[in-house]
Amino acid sequence: MLDNHIYNLMMQAVDEHKSIYRIKNMYKQDAKNCKQCLALWEQLEKDKEAHIRQIQDILMDHMGSSTKKQMYYGEKGEKKAEQTKMKRYYGTEEKKAETAKR
Repeated sequence: MLDNHIYNLMMQAVDEHKSIYRIKNMYKQDAKNCKQCLALWEQLEKDKEAHIRQIQDILMDHMGSSTKKQMYYGEKGEKKAEQTKMKRYYGTEEKKAETAKR
């Protein structure tokens, strides 16, 4: 069982993702005719993406996951995923090759 503060981090990550979704798909479109409001939503979007990365890094440290899935957004706003293997799981190149064969 995980400590309550880990669940709190997970819930906050979910809330941040939901907020980014609303900003990208609703708020920015509604504010397209107002430069000041659009700039605000774009800044909030960047801030929330940074929060998600920070929360995700802390969760990975606490949970010791072997794979870290990083979510980021490309230049055109499309979502992309990147798999990164953590060294503490694989350790050596031999273990990487052995695991890849499975």
